[in-house]
Amino acid sequence: MDYTKCFTTRWKIIGIVFILILCFIPLYYFYISNLLTTKNCTEEFHDDPTWRGECGQRDVRGTTTGSDTKRGEFPWSVAVFTHKDVSGKLQRLFLCGGTLIDEPVVITAASCVENKNVSELFVHVGLWDIDARSDRFTQIIKVDKVEEHEHYNPSSLINNIALLVLKDAVRLGRSVNRVCLPDMNQKFETDSTCYVVGWEAKRSAGGSNALLKLTTEHANRDKCTKYIRKIRGVPKYKLPKEHLCADYQVTKERNFPVPCARVQGSGMICALHDNSDQFFLVGIASHPMRHCSQPPAYDVFQKTENYISWVDNLMKKYSRDKSYYRPDPIASIEDAHEDEDEDEDEDEDEDEDEDEDVSSDAK
Repeated sequence: MDYTKCFTTRWKIIGIVFILILCFIPLYYFYISNLLTTKNCTEEFHDDPTWRGECGQRDVRGTTTGSDTKRGEFPWSVAVFTHKDVSGKLQRLFLCGGTLIDEPVVITAASCVENKNVSELFVHVGLWDIDARSDRFTQIIKVDKVEEHEHYNPSSLINNIALLVLKDAVRLGRSVNRVCLPDMNQKFETDSTCYVVGWEAKRSAGGSNALLKLTTEHANRDKCTKYIRKIRGVPKYKLPKEHLCADYQVTKERNFPVPCARVQGSGMICALHDNSDQFFLVGIASHPMRHCSQPPAYDVFQKTENYISWVDNLMKKYSRDKSYYRPDPIASIEDAHEDEDEDEDEDEDEDEDEDEDVSSDAK
């Protein structure tokens, strides 16, 4: 019997499909295994020995001057979004900025998320260009719970602070890291390098809307109070003790423009001093007071130090350890050199003592 006659065109096709399936299966498993073992896109530059993974640490090789930023320069910066219905299609709507303080927790302004449907809130972590359609560095995570301050006052904006508890933990690395929260005894009003970040309301002529930074400093409270009285038309206004003012004049003095960035909910980030490479969340942008084209340029922030206990209690509720976002400060380069000098001095003193002992024994 000639079995080759049975191998009709139909059987040829089935045979070819069968062979393709046999070839595809190992390729598929090879792809999946590589996908699962591929390093996190936020974990680049691991060969740098200076990277310690502490809170408040950023990639110093990715910093810039002026108002422009590089990706990962502010790895704790977060964009908060919701959905809106446009002609029957859901589109994302930018609400405000935020700051990552722990893998599953973002801190922002309560005014940003009040009366919002929690199920429609989500954050973009590691986002740089807010108008980019796709970005392999960005992690998009839904919000699980919103913890507004129980004494938040929408009219005075006192206690304008909220925690966003995420459904999934953020993957940390160089492009995404958490900021530190300060202790009460840490002062940032003098000799501190401070920044506020945000995105423009409209993209630039080149089509990009990358994260912008505003170099800032603590403003004089009396000057800020007078400024707010003038633009609000409230002669007896008093700046609440829970608030601080940020002054962007320093940026103009350096001949850099002050971009009219959307900063609500974003953090005022400061280093303890110029030689420190660890940054702390000093304030949360509560309500902008500035006219972008006219100096002086002030914004009002909630003082973070007034809410440390509140944050600690909530973090404990979610089984998070405060040492994760409030560790011992990283020693600055200058401090490290001082420690080395002290060690050398101690060694020299010990050598001198040994020489004296030897001399006395010889006598």
